[in-house]
Amino acid sequence: TLLSTFPHSDLHSFGRLEQLFAQLPPKFAMKFGKQLRLAATPAWDDFYVNYKEAKQLLKRKLAKAEAAAEQNDPRALEEVVNKIRDVVAKCLKTEIVKYDNFCKKQILSVEKASRAITDEARDATVSL
Repeated sequence: TLLSTFPHSDLHSFGRLEQLFAQLPPKFAMKFGKQLRLAATPAWDDFYVNYKEAKQLLKRKLAKAEAAAEQNDPRALEEVVNKIRDVVAKCLKTEIVKYDNFCKKQILSVEKASRAITDEARDATVSL
């Protein structure tokens, strides 16, 4: 399901949230960006894709491509398409780096918790 692909500490609540969204009449149904913001875990805000910014950027670039196409200017259209490709590549790279940083942070957190549990178990064994 769509919402369960995003990081969250309680995936069951995502399933319930999706069920609630599905029951809403069409006029109340929220768009993806709003669903994403509602489902976001505040502590992880820095690691989420900036969906709104990416969507606005892409819309602006596509409008330029449409204008170039309407002018029947193949050279201008090719320039715009290449620029779109570059912008999308840069945006994806930025988002991949954010996700990579998130994963590294989570791994460090798990390793720290694992060491604490191991130390606690060793101390309990030694005191027996």
